[in-house]
Amino acid sequence: MGLYHEGSQKGNVMKEGIHPQYVETVVTCACGA
Repeated sequence: MGLYHEGSQKGNVMKEGIHPQYVETVVTCACGA
């Protein structure tokens, strides 16, 4: 639930949900941050 909670803060992941882009978004955010 760690990733889910983090995504909720960004709002981007929440919109995508459990999609392939979800992982990409998380990686991009992590790299960007």
